[in-house]
Amino acid sequence: MAKIKVYDSRGFTQRYMASPELGQLMKGDFSQFFIVRVEEMYRLVQEAVPASRSTGHTFIYITEGEAIMTIGSRRYKTRRGELLLVPAGQVFSFGQGDVNKGYLCHFQDALLQGIYGKNALIRDFVHGLLFLLFVINTLSVGVEHGWKFGTTTWKVLVACVVPFGTFYIDRKILAPMHKTMK
Repeated sequence: MAKIKVYDSRGFTQRYMASPELGQLMKGDFSQFFIVRVEEMYRLVQEAVPASRSTGHTFIYITEGEAIMTIGSRRYKTRRGELLLVPAGQVFSFGQGDVNKGYLCHFQDALLQGIYGKNALIRDFVHGLLFLLFVINTLSVGVEHGWKFGTTTWKVLVACVVPFGTFYIDRKILAPMHKTMK
C-alpha cells in the first residue's frame, strides 16, 4: 500500500497546479489562508489528486454544478448550496472534469494563533467551529432529503457527540437510506 502524502498549501499547489496563472490567482503569501473561486482554481488542476492529506482545513461551498470528492473512505457529491469540509489531516482525493462554481477557503491553525494566542483556545475554537458546521450541514441535509426529525435527524445529531457515533449512524441508518433513494 502506498504511503499517503501530506501537503502544505504551497506543496500541494506546486504538485497539482503548477502554472504561471497560479501566481496571479494566489497573490501574496497564501501559505496560511486563502479564498478563491472554485472554478478558477480547479481549471489549474493538471491531474487527478490521489489520496492525500493537507496540513490545513478546507471548506468548499458550491454555488453551481456539483463537485465529487472522496473524504476518508466515502465519496461525496456536493451540489449547489452545499458545503464540503475537509479537516486538516483528513485523507481526501478528487478527479478531474467536475464542472462547478463556488468558493474554496483554506486556512492553517497558525492563522488563528495570531488572533487567539498559542494555547488550547485555538484548538477549541476550530473544534467548535467544525462542530457547528456539522450541525448546520446535518440539518440542511435532513431538510433536503426529507428526514423525519423524530426518527433520523436527532439520531445523527446525538451521534456526533458520541465518540465514533457518526460511523455507526452512517452504516446502520444513512447507508440503507441512500440505497433506497437510488
